[in-house]
Amino acid sequence: MKTDFQDLKRRMATLPADELLDLVAFDVSDYKVEALDLARDELYKRGYSDSDLENWRVSAAALRSNADLGHTRVKFALSLILTTIVSFCLFAPLIYYSIIAYGIPCAVFIAAGYLIWLALRRTDPQQARAFAIGFACGVFFTVLVMTVAVPWYGGLIIAECVALWILIEVIRKAAELFDA
Repeated sequence: MKTDFQDLKRRMATLPADELLDLVAFDVSDYKVEALDLARDELYKRGYSDSDLENWRVSAAALRSNADLGHTRVKFALSLILTTIVSFCLFAPLIYYSIIAYGIPCAVFIAAGYLIWLALRRTDPQQARAFAIGFACGVFFTVLVMTVAVPWYGGLIIAECVALWILIEVIRKAAELFDA
């Protein structure tokens, strides 16, 4: 038992100060009290005070928060771009193939996008926002081009989408009433 304690004490003495500070400030739940005490004692030997430990915790937490924010922004941008590309690549051919079915497949595609957005909104609002922007961009551009080329067909798709949206909202409100 003594040798384990001595080994741990030697290991703490060899660790760089920033690792010891992280250990004492953030990794508290990952280590036993004895290990944390040894790390804190080692920091005190190196001239660190309690205020230094608190300053480290605050500044390192801010840096970690900024890193998480950057990751969130990248994830948002990737989701937006990928959703735009996928929705455009799927919707553009669908709009031409659904002429025979009077635009119903296009309206169903848009309704499916709306349902996906509703589901994402409950679990991850940031991703839901990225999906909505990307999906709307891909679909809106294609519907706009189609409406300029064949106005009655664009109007038909938009009317069907509005009808499906109203139907989805009525069903959703009814489900909320029955759940309450």
